[in-house]
Amino acid sequence: MSAIKITASFCENGTSIMEFTAIIIILLLAIAASNLLDKAFPWLPLPLIQIVCGMILALTPVARDLRLEPHIFMVLLVAPILFREAEVGDIPALWRVRKQVVLMAFLLVFITVFAIGLAVHRLTPMVSLAAGFALGAILGPTDAIAVVSISSRVFIDEKLMATLKGEGLINDASGVISFHFAVAAMVTGSFSFLQAGGQFLLVCAGGLVMGLILMAVKNTVTKRLRNAGVHSTPSFMIIEILTPFLIYLLAEELGVSGIIAVVVAGTRQ
Repeated sequence: MSAIKITASFCENGTSIMEFTAIIIILLLAIAASNLLDKAFPWLPLPLIQIVCGMILALTPVARDLRLEPHIFMVLLVAPILFREAEVGDIPALWRVRKQVVLMAFLLVFITVFAIGLAVHRLTPMVSLAAGFALGAILGPTDAIAVVSISSRVFIDEKLMATLKGEGLINDASGVISFHFAVAAMVTGSFSFLQAGGQFLLVCAGGLVMGLILMAVKNTVTKRLRNAGVHSTPSFMIIEILTPFLIYLLAEELGVSGIIAVVVAGTRQ
């Protein structure tokens, strides 16, 4: 359904290819500007500079006319970034702190979602509990890129750094799934912890399996192409570039977590 949703987003909102290209160009220019500012002000964290650049960009007349649908954002930006972070990650170090990573990426995120949702609902009764949970799901996950950026300026213990990196890779999945459940509760007006918990385990386990299977298929295909005498560098580059996008789309198409599938696939690269 992901590919269908992306196509529908273009059709329903009238987003042309030119508008989409403009979005990509503007985002690339904003990233370039943030990198230049990072060199000029090295004492400022890069994520903070990027947030300020995003705020300034959002206030410009050009940005007001541009719309970036969530499905497109997840496929074109989140999936390849997480795939790359998992690809260059220290897998043995992550495996040694796997328990801490799982607890922080899932249990801590869920506690954060519940706490924020309950606090917002109590402080502002007009905001439903489900809406509060949706806000908590947005604020709960940390940013893996921010962790890496901060660690370049401040010394962090190696074990703690491995835990933070691993948690940053996986918590996006728990945050996105929590957000989907919260939105579903807002729409339907009902929520079952037992049903949501079972569905969550199924989505996560399915994403894990899909990531392993699809990466194994990709590695098998490239190996057989090489054994058959195919040594076209552009062809292999295209396969590498398309890998995170295809894995995410196929996983979401089957109703499992595309984020977990991408992260798992990246670790098997």
